[in-house]
Amino acid sequence: MNDRLEQLAGGYFHEDYQLEFGKADEALLAFRDGFSAEFIHSAADELDVLLASRATESELDDLWINQLGANYDPRDDGLTYREWFAHVRDLLTQAKAD
Repeated sequence: MNDRLEQLAGGYFHEDYQLEFGKADEALLAFRDGFSAEFIHSAADELDVLLASRATESELDDLWINQLGANYDPRDDGLTYREWFAHVRDLLTQAKAD
């Protein structure tokens, strides 16, 4: 169900993501720019389902960190998990720079 998000979490927010990307948004942009528009649209759909759910912050934390395997906690940047997932969706659906 969250195949695209699993690729984002494990492939772009791995334990050394800060060495590779520096900041979380740089990892998100690399993910967005590294896949087809169809793939990113599918990721946005996964995020829409997640954001429409009634999942608690604790459940979203468990999903992102434990189930999807991310090594980034958005609370370190002052965001709740729900705010983080909304930000991810917004950034992924912005037009790519030329």
